[in-house]
Amino acid sequence: MQIVTEGEMPKIPEELDSQNSPAELGIAVDIGTTTIAVSVWSLLKRKHLVTVAEKNNQVRYGYDIIRRIAFAVRPPLTGSSSVVETGHSALHYCIVSQLEKMFTKAVMESSERLPRGFQPKVTSIVITGNTTMLSFLAATSVNNMASAPFTPATLFDVVTTWDKIRNGQTYSHCCVLDKPTPELLQLFSSSVISGDTEVYLPPCIGAFIGADAVCSMISAGFPVPASKDAANLKPGESKIKAPLLLADIGTNSELCLYIPDTEQKKGRILCTSAASGPAFEGANISCGMPSIEG
Repeated sequence: MQIVTEGEMPKIPEELDSQNSPAELGIAVDIGTTTIAVSVWSLLKRKHLVTVAEKNNQVRYGYDIIRRIAFAVRPPLTGSSSVVETGHSALHYCIVSQLEKMFTKAVMESSERLPRGFQPKVTSIVITGNTTMLSFLAATSVNNMASAPFTPATLFDVVTTWDKIRNGQTYSHCCVLDKPTPELLQLFSSSVISGDTEVYLPPCIGAFIGADAVCSMISAGFPVPASKDAANLKPGESKIKAPLLLADIGTNSELCLYIPDTEQKKGRILCTSAASGPAFEGANISCGMPSIEG
């Protein structure tokens, strides 16, 4: 699969509040197919405080994306008298409950690095990941991602709240979820994250070029339009003159190539994706371990 963006990256909002207190924290999350990473930042000092990483608990439903999509779209499991659980509900609540626990651990560790007398308060969260992982998180349908032409229900780039994420209400077209269990309700009620905390889900490019690839390209220095003027540079005006190649090797891998402007042609970004399998991240192996604590 090849995706051409004509050298223009999706825009990322840059709204920063200079009046942050030392207690205000921001959380950056990368939901990988095999590993989840949660990083906490001081919004006042723009300083990284803590990172917590764990194996994605969704591996119980399949070690790769295709197996999880198949689980999500299967008919509901039924018992002798009632529906037990739908696939998309199981995957959604699995990732949300794991994030709740990781947030608690990360915020507690971060509190030790704050000035004395300040209680940590998470005021903003950014959650990235490939298109399928974000779909499970936001409870949007993955039915059309199981076969060609692989059309996701949404490409995200949305600001929502943690409460809407938990309840699958970010979009009007979210899947209908099973009712959360008493254990989940107790977990939500004791959350360190306020329900109205702002959550941003960055844009994806396609079904298998996700927001994680977009964020990686931004971090690697790929040209990003900061304004309309920057997005409409004439050929030869781009500040980046050398090609850039980004390789994100994980359970799902992406290659992104930036081709700079020439006098004859405007620069482009070419992206491709492939399912590499979970061995790179240490899942389902007989020797070794994932890159997590321990």
